[in-house]
Amino acid sequence: MSHGYLPGDSGGHGHPPGAGGVPPVSGYGHGYGNGYGYPPPPPPYGYHQPHGPRTNGMAVASLVLGVLGLLFCGVPGIAGVICGHVALNQTRRTGEQGRGLAIAGLILSYAGAAVWILYAIGLGLLAALSVSHVAG
Repeated sequence: MSHGYLPGDSGGHGHPPGAGGVPPVSGYGHGYGNGYGYPPPPPPYGYHQPHGPRTNGMAVASLVLGVLGLLFCGVPGIAGVICGHVALNQTRRTGEQGRGLAIAGLILSYAGAAVWILYAIGLGLLAALSVSHVAG
């Protein structure tokens, strides 16, 4: 009577563990990413994934202030012009992204200021004409 495993004899119970190139299956202990369907391990504590190039915050501010300058009498547009010029300088110097945002913010800020200046001139002319018409 043999109590051990004899080569070529399965004993009627299937393949013995580790035979035939079939790895033993157990729940844990195989590590991650070894083909058993486990997800990859999380990054170590404090590790940050590298991000792409950053967008300049002043460029974003210039765009937002340029839009607000169109809506609110051009006053935020003044800050938009300043932020836009600073952002252009920073993007050129640091290589950050956002040059297009800064240019768009400058265009909107200058356009908003021009519209509101023309509006103020038009109101001034209208007031001058109405006063001269009433006095005359």
